Amino acid sequence: MRLRSTCSTVLLVAIVTASASASMSAYGASGQDIATAQALFDEAKRLMKAGKFSEACPKLSESQRLDPAAGTMVALALCHESEGKTASAWAEFGEVLSDARRDKRADREQAAQQHLKVLEPKLTRVVLTVVAEVPGLEVRRDGTVLGKAQWGVPLPIDPGMHTFEATAPGKTPWTATGDLSGEGKTLEVRVPQLQDLPAKELPVTPPPPTASSTPPPTASTSAPPAVGPLPEPPGATQRTVGLVVGGVGVVGVGVGTYFALHASSLWDTAHGACPSNKCTSPASVTKGADAASAANIATVLLGVGGVALAAGVVIFVTAPSASPAEKRTGRVYIAPTVGGLMIGGDL
Repeated sequence: MRLRSTCSTVLLVAIVTASASASMSAYGASGQDIATAQALFDEAKRLMKAGKFSEACPKLSESQRLDPAAGTMVALALCHESEGKTASAWAEFGEVLSDARRDKRADREQAAQQHLKVLEPKLTRVVLTVVAEVPGLEVRRDGTVLGKAQWGVPLPIDPGMHTFEATAPGKTPWTATGDLSGEGKTLEVRVPQLQDLPAKELPVTPPPPTASSTPPPTASTSAPPAVGPLPEPPGATQRTVGLVVGGVGVVGVGVGTYFALHASSLWDTAHGACPSNKCTSPASVTKGADAASAANIATVLLGVGGVALAAGVVIFVTAPSASPAEKRTGRVYIAPTVGGLMIGGDL
């Protein structure tokens, strides 16, 4: 009874002190956050005076988050202590003690030390024992991961219902929920060896396809090769052009030769009719004029035909050669005819 009376006295003093210092906010809080934090703090004080600690503590916690202040931390520690959350109150009074020493608040430092002295023997502790560690093992308490450094160490915990989970790749998850209560007791939670997942639950990854896994196409399923026109041998077009140009040249030479022979025949006839140098015979003059015209035509045709024939030969000879499998024999021939010459050939 005396202890309860002392705690009640300290509680009332601390609340008054916290009220006076609740406005000592940390730098960086906005005006809206400070106003909200103050409203939550005032409401929590009212609830604590009414003994509704389970409603007051969350409001104090939110007020401290929005606008951290030493007085709010004192009130939160007192609230959790009265609610029976000894581990939370013990940790928070530790912060109050640290802040009081920093701020040189001897009164608050003394009150924090007194509460810590009362709380420590009441703490409930839990030891997490992992029976068999497996790769990727992850242990949680109430959804919070407990690192490997926390395994096997007596850790203060608030009395009440708690849930422990353990998971690992390829293993069946383990879960346990229980009421960890007992003032001043150390309780053990054993994480058993996780069992392998049933084969049907294991993720199956199909093997990558290999060359041997794809059957080769058969004669019945393979598509026939596409058949199209055979490609033209290289140089065929150029050789054809050469033959045509050369043929025109041969025709020109042939016709020019004809006119040359005809002119010569006319000259002979004209001189036969008038052997003297000064011939005034109309028939002889006409024959001479015809011979001159034929000679001019022969000269033009022989010149043009010769050039065309030479060009055709050059075009034909410079055409690209076909591959050995594509080579064909090309021939060009010229033969005299009754009216001149005939040109021919093949590719």
